[in-house]
Amino acid sequence: MDEGRHHWSHTALPARLGPINALASVPWLIWLLHSSWWLLYVAIATTVFLFWVEKIKKMTITAFFRSINIFLTGRVKASLNLFKELTR
Repeated sequence: MDEGRHHWSHTALPARLGPINALASVPWLIWLLHSSWWLLYVAIATTVFLFWVEKIKKMTITAFFRSINIFLTGRVKASLNLFKELTR
């Protein structure tokens, strides 16, 4: 059985540019297409923020936004479907 680095479960790893998630390259691409000082600062801040989330907090970007969603809306969700109640 194929184990280790080339195992089938390692096929959905996130795209990376070195140690940083490839999502951080989007502001840099925008900055290359439309150069301005404030956009350079936004690109640097975005890269630092994403690096902080992944390396310091040890979370993926989706897990980080999911935790913010749980913090804002709460863990327990109501299962009442208002659209079903309106059609009765």
